[in-house]
Amino acid sequence: MTAPCLTQRSAGRRLLRPAAYLLLGAAPALPVTLLGSLFFLSGDIRAWLLLAGAWLGSLGLALAVFYPPHTEHPRRSTCIFVLLLCGELAMAPLSGSVLAAGLIGVNPVLLLLILGPALVGLHYLGLCLLRFSRAGADLWLGLQAGALLLAAAFGTFWFLG
Repeated sequence: MTAPCLTQRSAGRRLLRPAAYLLLGAAPALPVTLLGSLFFLSGDIRAWLLLAGAWLGSLGLALAVFYPPHTEHPRRSTCIFVLLLCGELAMAPLSGSVLAAGLIGVNPVLLLLILGPALVGLHYLGLCLLRFSRAGADLWLGLQAGALLLAAAFGTFWFLG
């Protein structure tokens, strides 16, 4: 039996990323966002910001399925980067509480619904940062890395505080 040719392997890899982004990211994010829309209608400004961030992140995940970060349109990747960053900021308190509770004994479906979109979003963000660093856009890379660090460091404390 012969080994599959290189183009077949490349085609498989090209299909793996969108399938994983769809099954682990965009599909689980939609029920969580819809559920959040039902519970966060209290009128508190933090609830509205969380809800807006969740919807923007869900939109970013849906776009990430169709547009990989290594496309020839860096502005499109940057827009998706910003949308996913909003989603990561909105999901930080929920993801942090799941991780703080420990992964042992937590329902696997709940883990998939909460951590799946966050991990897919982080993967896309990392690929964008890698792409911009290879392109030599040092200033843009620094700005994006700084925004990511600020969101990770201060976002959770603002929502919990």
